[in-house]
Amino acid sequence: MSIFQKSSGTWSLIKTMRPRVSGVWQNLKEVRTRISGSWIHVGHDPNYLFTWGRNDYYGQLGDGTTINKSSPVKIGTSTWNFIAAGRYFTMGILSNNRLYTWGKNNKGQIGDGTTTNRTTPTLIGSTTWRIVAGGYESAAGITQAYQLFTWGSNNAQVLGQGTTVAYNPTPTRVGTSTWKAVSAWAHMLAIRSDNKLYGWGSDWTGEVSGANTGTRGTPYAIGTCTWKAISAGGNHSLGIRSDNKLFAWGGDGYGQCGQGSTTSIRAMTQVGTSTWKAIAAGGYFSLAIRSDDKLYGWGRNDTRQCGIGMVTDPVLTLTEISKSNMDATDIPAQISASGGGSVSNGHGALLTKSGFLFTWGSSSHGQMGDGQSLTQSRPTKTVRRYSFKMVSCGGEHTAAITR
Repeated sequence: MSIFQKSSGTWSLIKTMRPRVSGVWQNLKEVRTRISGSWIHVGHDPNYLFTWGRNDYYGQLGDGTTINKSSPVKIGTSTWNFIAAGRYFTMGILSNNRLYTWGKNNKGQIGDGTTTNRTTPTLIGSTTWRIVAGGYESAAGITQAYQLFTWGSNNAQVLGQGTTVAYNPTPTRVGTSTWKAVSAWAHMLAIRSDNKLYGWGSDWTGEVSGANTGTRGTPYAIGTCTWKAISAGGNHSLGIRSDNKLFAWGGDGYGQCGQGSTTSIRAMTQVGTSTWKAIAAGGYFSLAIRSDDKLYGWGRNDTRQCGIGMVTDPVLTLTEISKSNMDATDIPAQISASGGGSVSNGHGALLTKSGFLFTWGSSSHGQMGDGQSLTQSRPTKTVRRYSFKMVSCGGEHTAAITR
């Protein structure tokens, strides 16, 4: 179980244990305790998948229904390694490294060879996978052999396979290189095994090359630097270089590139002078964790998706995200940004090192996970019952794996 200690009015996690029964260590079932009238997380089985938010029409929550859920819903009894939410679909890698997908499938983004929507997790072939990325209507994944595959809509040649077919409902390998990271929306970014950066798909606002070149049908080398992290947004890109410097490029109509002004196309430009540890490019907004664990948001903020606690829209410069709802022990570990169901309805999510989940922005379909549909302007511990190790924001839904 998890042991909490109270200091100066704040409860902090100090140790996690599992009960020993008849000489055998057992998986811990969910236990909660009530402190000052509120239920808080104490412990539960790890690696379970929960989803919440928009589910109408397509079943992207994976619970077998098409009903929106404003509170977390457990999906089956399997355990999971990885989760990635696309616009109206979701993908997950099971603990046996097999890929399951579900939700909207009009362009084959589920990857099961059909265009039939799926409301429950559907096994995709027999390949084993490391990571996956959900885009607007397309998807990408890197196998255990470090091979890159894409599938779904090929609008703007986003599949990177050098073809102009409308869509491909079956995972198909991209080139012959090996890869270590991939991110997707209307364009895709990927880091090759030598840490070089490539992009393809829509380049109308320079989100691949930093200039309007229309589309890129195959992986295009972006400079000669090496990179640690990348994130593909609605029409812009973020990247952390190997020296931990942050760069942005592409569409900047809402200030999502963080340069203090707006322009239709922004060449790759360094953002500030600080060093950074995590990034998330959403639908025309950006989120990041600085090396000192401070949080920042910028860009479009019409549904308070920047998390800065203000109504300013757009936010043209990097603005620190309020931690007024967080304790001193809530150290940021992972951040995620939604692409938005359309242009708007953006939301963000943050995981702390202790596994607490904070969400903010639009909750039009319950994507905050707090049982309500209220917009949150700053990070709020909306899901208090569980502790998580991974979170992903989809168009208007959220998915997370317990720890």
